[in-house]
Amino acid sequence: LEASPKGYNLLGSFKLAEPSGKASWPHPVIANGRLIIRDQDKIFSYSVKAAQ
Repeated sequence: LEASPKGYNLLGSFKLAEPSGKASWPHPVIANGRLIIRDQDKIFSYSVKAAQ
C-alpha cells in the first residue's frame, strides 16, 4: 500500500489458499518476516520478506 494525502494505491492482494467459507474478520499479524492470518479453523502463514 502506498499512501499519500490524495489517497492510496493498492500494490497487491491475495486470497487465502483454503478459506473455510464461513465469515471471518481476523486481525493479521506480521512477525519475523511472516504474515499470520487465522480463519475459523485454520491458521495461514506466508513469507512477506523483501526479495534480496
